[in-house]
Amino acid sequence: MASKPWDLFPLSRQPFSDSQFAQPANEYRGLPLWSWNGKLEEDQLMRQIDDLEAMGFGGFFMHVRVGLDTPYLGEEFLRMVQACVSRAKEKGLNAWLYDEDRWPSGFAGGKVTEKNEEFRARHLLFTPWKYGDPAQQNNSAKARRSELGTLLARYSITLDSDGCLSEARKLGESEEAENIWYAYEETNAPSQWFNDGYYLDTLNKDAVQAFIQTTHEAYKSAVGSQFGKTVQAIFTDEPQFSMKQRLPLADGKNDVFLPWTLDIESSFRQKYGIDLLERLPEVIWNSRRPSKTRYRFHDHVCDRFVEAYTDQIGDWCQQNGLALTGHMMYEEKLETQTSSVGEAMRCYRNMHLPGIDMLCDVEDYTVTKQAQSVSRQYGRCGVLSELYGVTNWTFTFEGHKGQGDWQAALGVNVRCHHLSWLTMAGEAKRDYPAAIGYQSPWYKDYPLIENHFARVNYALTRGKPMVRVGVIHPIESFWLAYGPNNTTSAETEELDRQFSDLTRWLCLGLLDFDFISESLLLDMKPEINGAQFSFGHCSYEAIVLPNLRTIRSTTLDMIRRFSKNGGKVVIAGSAPCLIDAEVPLHLEDLAATRVPFTKTAILNALIEQRDIKAVLRDGSEANSLLYQMRDDGDERYVFICNTDRRYPRDVRIDIRGAWDLTLLDTMVPEKRVLDSSIIKGSWTRFQYHFDGCGSLLMRLSPKAASTPTLPMLEVLEWRVVGELPLESISLSEDNVLLLDMVRYKIDQEDEWSGVEEILRTDNIARKRLGLSLRQDNLAQPYRISKIRPKHTLHLQLEFLADVSSPVDDVKLALEGASDTTIKLDGQSVISKPTGWWVDESISTIPLPKLTKGKHFLELSVPYGELTNIERVYLLGSFGIELNGRDAKMVDFDPERLRIGDYTRQGLPFFAGDVRYEFTIRGGPGRTAVQIPQFAAPLLRVEIDNKPAGPQGLGKIAFQPHRLDLGNLDPAREYKLAITAVGNRDHAFGAVHLPEDLTKWYGPDAWRTNGDKWAYEYTIRKMGLLTAPRLLTANAKYASMTWDNGSVDQNFWFH
Repeated sequence: MASKPWDLFPLSRQPFSDSQFAQPANEYRGLPLWSWNGKLEEDQLMRQIDDLEAMGFGGFFMHVRVGLDTPYLGEEFLRMVQACVSRAKEKGLNAWLYDEDRWPSGFAGGKVTEKNEEFRARHLLFTPWKYGDPAQQNNSAKARRSELGTLLARYSITLDSDGCLSEARKLGESEEAENIWYAYEETNAPSQWFNDGYYLDTLNKDAVQAFIQTTHEAYKSAVGSQFGKTVQAIFTDEPQFSMKQRLPLADGKNDVFLPWTLDIESSFRQKYGIDLLERLPEVIWNSRRPSKTRYRFHDHVCDRFVEAYTDQIGDWCQQNGLALTGHMMYEEKLETQTSSVGEAMRCYRNMHLPGIDMLCDVEDYTVTKQAQSVSRQYGRCGVLSELYGVTNWTFTFEGHKGQGDWQAALGVNVRCHHLSWLTMAGEAKRDYPAAIGYQSPWYKDYPLIENHFARVNYALTRGKPMVRVGVIHPIESFWLAYGPNNTTSAETEELDRQFSDLTRWLCLGLLDFDFISESLLLDMKPEINGAQFSFGHCSYEAIVLPNLRTIRSTTLDMIRRFSKNGGKVVIAGSAPCLIDAEVPLHLEDLAATRVPFTKTAILNALIEQRDIKAVLRDGSEANSLLYQMRDDGDERYVFICNTDRRYPRDVRIDIRGAWDLTLLDTMVPEKRVLDSSIIKGSWTRFQYHFDGCGSLLMRLSPKAASTPTLPMLEVLEWRVVGELPLESISLSEDNVLLLDMVRYKIDQEDEWSGVEEILRTDNIARKRLGLSLRQDNLAQPYRISKIRPKHTLHLQLEFLADVSSPVDDVKLALEGASDTTIKLDGQSVISKPTGWWVDESISTIPLPKLTKGKHFLELSVPYGELTNIERVYLLGSFGIELNGRDAKMVDFDPERLRIGDYTRQGLPFFAGDVRYEFTIRGGPGRTAVQIPQFAAPLLRVEIDNKPAGPQGLGKIAFQPHRLDLGNLDPAREYKLAITAVGNRDHAFGAVHLPEDLTKWYGPDAWRTNGDKWAYEYTIRKMGLLTAPRLLTANAKYASMTWDNGSVDQNFWFH
């Protein structure tokens, strides 16, 4: 086990520094997954490191993704790694490693499993169909019936009327029976995703050692001198065993899959003295009594996985001065972690920086608390989160802050951004956008986000966590219910719902807690110190048993001792009825508080363990706040965030103890004193207004008798002076006509096809020629021969220019320009790029003047396995009129643009920034500007061409969409510019996917079908949707007529 603590934050062990808080060091900043998804060129890599630094990041992970065209772990690849590490070292950035060619980690791009069959992932196929049976059905997902295995056993299966086993008998070699099932040990067939190879047997220690020798040792040879310095950690991504799959129907005929390895029978027998094959049906079907074999199988497979994979890799990292980080596969639910890794918390025990995967902007507290709990208990320095991915181009800065805030409150202090693309070429642009890099118009604004979290992390990595409650994790009780779907799904779904409910009740009820993994308890040497349940680096005043069905004897012994010493034990819902999944248990003799499994009952039972209380101004529960509290000697640090990104909360907060409260502003590094009072029982009380997506970071010092030297937090009441009249609007880049409806023909064909969307056309042409579909799990380009394609694909794109005069500045933007023959209206166009647009892979080529009428653009490209057929674009100073699926080029006059959705004003596919200009005059006292409604990632605000606001903040991104402009001179006018920063959604997004059907924006979102597809374009509002308002803090200067005749909407609107 990793024993020597790895600490990413040594500066947090030193006294608090105002200068460090203002400009935190790089270790407090995020590290994106820098997606190496093309041909690696050193110059391009160096430029992008500069871009990542400019975004405020503290470094990067060098992360291989789909599209890599430099041989993985080869000489050139490792030379690029060395160059990036060297550049990072020069800049003081972190250059961290990623351990695989794509994911899941373990197969080393196919190198480990290519020649050694024993290292290939194995599963047990349990089936009613013997090999070669024509009646067999392949209904599997992860593991697949390959018929490349060995028969281990045959069984006679008899079920009762409820679908439970009444008899399960292993048959002799020639014995027959009425209902025979077969158990085969097999591998999957080779997969292009694994570069025409196999995944790793992650239950096999020798296989994992081969992975380490192939991958980790290669990195050590290349950059090992920087281990523990510039290269501090390596990311392992979604390791797993062969997924468990349950029977859909107990009495049905389906293939079932279980994880397996060559010696699992002997290791199971050695540990339990039982023949696993004899009792295997108990793992699949329910029995009338709980099956200890089922429980032991899940426990043993998890042990084999952890001992082989994370324990061995963690030990190697420890010995080589490197930290192991990353995350497991499907950690979030009881069911998903059971199926993929057995138990997530056990997997984290030898990780120096446990990590999680939080995509699609979901708020999953359970997975976060699992990792945070292990990190705390093992004395790790924090938790990593892979976040922001799969959120689409439309994800805003408010989303970046909101998702990061709630995770910071639950212990995440290393944000790993998914993804920063090396290139957008081909499929890369659909690799779970948005691009967190130079391709997004807001990339230079991103320090707003990174500075906020760096300052939060500087405070929340100090001292130790204040946590008083431990909750026994229910995963082992869940295993007992993991049987056929139709007989157990109601129970398993209820257990998962209770797991999620309890976590949310405690977190949003402002009762911090840790989960306790029973499998890790003895590993951390538990002790009962008075009424404290201590193990590892944590100590708890109360232990909760949440509707457990079984409990380990070792856990029960500790809980009995804890209870006898006066410790609080809370049994929420049913008490466990089994010890070690077998021995009946009655807990009447245990001194415990027994409560129903309800939110109110559980929170009330733990009221003495509270460190913080919060109510709204009407006295009701403040149920949208999360917090973290750190104990740092005589001081404490508290972070509270509002998880409601839209609506504010006016809250009265009480904190245990007598404190002076200092607000640490994370947007502009200022400190202010919060007005507070001491109430009876020695609690500190204060009032605070949390805006939507608002947060509060405080430093608590023991209550002093003297007057604070810092200024008090000023709470201003803003009033409307009036709306600002628009003077002008300008665009940051050319307007766009998206061309994605095409006709095609192959080679020398005479007739053009009918009109079809371009990605669908690519699929149709590939099917005709027997080429792999690009959305399939293809082998990496570096593995595919670069022979010149045998075929030519011809594309014809028709568009209408309804313009009053020729447009003479039109450019064609497309990929693969050097290999493309271009004709416009039958005339050849020289395909010589003059620049690029959005991404370096998208070249721009000048076109002849476009006159009024129909035009035909013809593109001919060599067409083969590696050809990228992508949307093309026309760029220029024209407008676009869009009606449903029909778009045409029209005249454009920027002087006719107005406040409101600009996509309806000739800019439906526009992908850049829109700048609005106004003239303002200040009044006596403070002035602010507010934009109540806008659709953009964020707004930039300038006065006289300089960033406006406190310390030149110059941004509006969060509620209430207001920026304090300070004290303006009433005697003069100012030029105010507000820029609605763009995203690339309407040019590169899934524009044929109807609105609100999914939150999962991965590659398949661009190739939907049925009612999830529309030829009409899905265009979302963009720009300033309402006029800016000038605000004043001086009541005498405010409008006397604003809102006259209106009704206060706040109460019922909220």
